[in-house]
Amino acid sequence: MGLYGALLDVAAKRPQLFLGDARADADKVTHKLFTEVLGLLKGSDPPFDREVGTALAGVVLNAAAARAALLAQSEDEWRKTALEILAIFTTNLSATLRANEKLKEVFSGGQVTELGRILVSRLAAAPAMVLGSDTAALESVLKAITAPMAADQHVLLSGDDWLEIVAVAAEEAAANPARLFTLNPSDPSKVLAGQLIGVVLNAASEAARDPNTGSTAILHGKTLREAIVVMLRAASGKPDAIRMHMAKVEALVKELNELIAGNAQRLGSKEWLHLFRILLPSALEGHELPSLDLAGAEELLKGGL
Repeated sequence: MGLYGALLDVAAKRPQLFLGDARADADKVTHKLFTEVLGLLKGSDPPFDREVGTALAGVVLNAAAARAALLAQSEDEWRKTALEILAIFTTNLSATLRANEKLKEVFSGGQVTELGRILVSRLAAAPAMVLGSDTAALESVLKAITAPMAADQHVLLSGDDWLEIVAVAAEEAAANPARLFTLNPSDPSKVLAGQLIGVVLNAASEAARDPNTGSTAILHGKTLREAIVVMLRAASGKPDAIRMHMAKVEALVKELNELIAGNAQRLGSKEWLHLFRILLPSALEGHELPSLDLAGAEELLKGGL
């Protein structure tokens, strides 16, 4: 469905957002919003100035209209919010694609649109996240994801991997707003959840580059995606502990990488993830971790995978 078709669909489903049921008034507002959205997209970087942008606009407009109807927002409020949300998406994603050109090969146009759909639909479960007076909440979740994306220069994660991570991040943000996903006023580029994802990604990149571990590095693709998901779930609701003990989380990831690389005949990705699940809560609380030699790892793994 094209952009104008999406607008007509919204107008048909929710005529109260278009100045009542009068056909002339509805057409007038539809055309105005179409012009505003088209102007925003024309000023965006590729691919948001073409099909991807119009598809993303359709997702945002329908989601914003649905929540606006529930919150009894006026036509002016809804239109302004929809445009703000679309601008946040296109600005952040465009900057990410410029920072990491390799992502253009990782994401298809459909996956970029799906990213927007996941974020809007998950966050709409907490209306203030999307349609409150402050859209910083939505932007913070986007920054938490796009900053690590931009840093993934080794393309350790696929587009589908990122979509799963985005889904979990949005779910945790909606369930626990203002914890892992709060913008830092002194440095808006830093969001705690994004820093945590960055810690795991950086350690994975180091392992892949290291001539001693690169050939046996397992922290990429599905394993890396699952590690990030485990971390986001475990860390949710513990912002103070994370700020204090992020270095311990980083040390844990690096030690696990070294352990698996040095014992590739005995240990692999399943063992890495199992040990991570066991030890991460202790790292987040700042506790001293047990020895991660082969004997210590096998002792921890006795409970089974």
